[in-house]
Amino acid sequence: YLGHALKSLKLETLNLAETRFTTAGVKYLLGGLKADESLVELVLDGNALLVDGVKACMRWRHSKLRTEDHPERKLKKVSMVHCGAEGFAPIDFEEATPSGRYLLDMSQPASHKTIKKLAEMQAEGVGMFDRKVAPLVLQAKARREEEEEAEEAGGHVQGPWMINLAFEEGATGKWGELPKKGLLEFRWIEKRRMEVNTKQLSAAVVKNLKVKLEGGNTSVQGSKSRMEAVTKAVGDSTLTIQQLTDILSVIPDSHIQERINLIIKCCRLLSDLENPRQARSILEKEERKLVAHRTTSDTVLCVNNATGYYLLDLSRPFDREIAQELLDLKKKMEPEETWLETYLTGRGGGKRDISRIGVVWRNATLDSRHITWTPTWALPHQGLLSLDFVDIRRPADIPAVPISEHDLGEMVLKKWNQKSSILGLDVHSDEGKVAIAREASNEVYFKCDQIAQMLTYFKPHKSMQSRIDLVVATWSRVSDWHGLANLLRMLTPFEHKCVLHRIGHINTFDEVMAVGFYELNLAHVGDRFIFQELLHLSQREKKDESLIHPLLDGQTFSIPAKWILGGVPEFGVLSFFYVRDKTTATRVLEYGSVDHNKKEPPRGSMSSFVEEYLRPHCLEDTGCPVGDAWTHAFMCRRGRNKLAEK
Repeated sequence: YLGHALKSLKLETLNLAETRFTTAGVKYLLGGLKADESLVELVLDGNALLVDGVKACMRWRHSKLRTEDHPERKLKKVSMVHCGAEGFAPIDFEEATPSGRYLLDMSQPASHKTIKKLAEMQAEGVGMFDRKVAPLVLQAKARREEEEEAEEAGGHVQGPWMINLAFEEGATGKWGELPKKGLLEFRWIEKRRMEVNTKQLSAAVVKNLKVKLEGGNTSVQGSKSRMEAVTKAVGDSTLTIQQLTDILSVIPDSHIQERINLIIKCCRLLSDLENPRQARSILEKEERKLVAHRTTSDTVLCVNNATGYYLLDLSRPFDREIAQELLDLKKKMEPEETWLETYLTGRGGGKRDISRIGVVWRNATLDSRHITWTPTWALPHQGLLSLDFVDIRRPADIPAVPISEHDLGEMVLKKWNQKSSILGLDVHSDEGKVAIAREASNEVYFKCDQIAQMLTYFKPHKSMQSRIDLVVATWSRVSDWHGLANLLRMLTPFEHKCVLHRIGHINTFDEVMAVGFYELNLAHVGDRFIFQELLHLSQREKKDESLIHPLLDGQTFSIPAKWILGGVPEFGVLSFFYVRDKTTATRVLEYGSVDHNKKEPPRGSMSSFVEEYLRPHCLEDTGCPVGDAWTHAFMCRRGRNKLAEK
């Protein structure tokens, strides 16, 4: 009703703070304001808009900014404080305080200036973009028959855009092509310096503060006054866990936001930081989740499933603790890494550059500078650490009992399918659904067909990042992990490359399930590793016809025999199929290789998962195609997946 009424009203200020607006409600509101040109300020503070609602408001805000073509527009401010999207919260660029999440309308010249300035500041070492790839939401030109679907999707199509291509190093003032339309979403982090503080909060100050908060001082009433009293009393002094507990004890359990704000305010001031998460343990379970989200830049460590991307500010206690736990986990996995390096040494095709490719600790940078982990590397006390971490420990037969279909429905799918009671819209965003699956993966194992089922909830063209994140989040918690090679075939070519970048070529390549199509850039050390492995396998399996239909840079090509001795070049794009006959495939599935059983696959690790179009070409009860008849069907499906990216 309000949305309909606003179509005929002319307002300058609309204050709807704490009026219980939801994501769906705010979209109706914005629909009513679509034609409005008189509004100067819109206040939506304290409403549960969540990330989708905030994004909708930002798109509307960009459409209402004054431009040369629309000088009549008057909008100056849209306030969305405490709207359940604090991890998102888009900001306006200010050079003095550039950190935050941005949502830029690339049709505006000011947006181009902002992205260029941030890139220059990154080059100067002031800060950094937290992701190499940002989602670019391009305006879709919907055909008449697609108008309803486009409107339902917000009239936008999401795709990747490489931020690091915007600024060309060594060419000051020379810029690559920036998008001229669409909304570009990314986060920029400022590099902070940790100041050492030795001033300890006294017991007398804590005692007096408790008296004030408990009602001994009538001037301290309401959550705002209490937080002001705490801020004034604590200042920049350090305090202990016990002191923080004493202060928190006088704030009612029902004042959730106030308790969270206090923890966030004081966690950086704790003096006994051997385990900073003790501060979170004071809170209730749901409160701890919110604190983790607010204090770790969207980074949460699952102790049983650490695989994922991390961006950690080492001057923050919580972030530094996560970094230390990742280092400890890496040390625990040293036997697996050592065995893997020994196993790969001396194989045909030339030396493998394993340390450069990375296994557990991957794509690591400190303040945008690449770092290579060594046993003597010490964790710094400041700087921005960015890395992809991969847990390479595979489940054994007995503990790796996958989650049942019933429990999968209760723990994951039931939550994913939750709808709002009034409008029947999804309660959880795509990002929220992946978070639910990741949380479940900390407790249970999945099967490949269950992950494939979850992937169907996300459309390739619309939810590309969520599909990638889901595969990465569950990668190390798959019981029938020899089916992961077939799971990757469900992804579009670009999604596949993103997973390879994050998980790593060594971790994704499976010699038991090596049959497949490959398109490899030999200049890339990871792609070259895969080709070297396939060369070695083709020789061991003594099948000259294992690598079929090879093309080098798009031209028909015969692979020279000398390459097996280590003469693989470091240039050119090579594509081909790797195939096995029935006899070879049967032996490999049983023993792990045709010539030894050093990697004999555990029975529980084998998988029958395969997409239905390939099943007629596979050995019975396996996901391994035999012969070469499957190659035509595969190329047809690959073409369809490529189209899904566009």
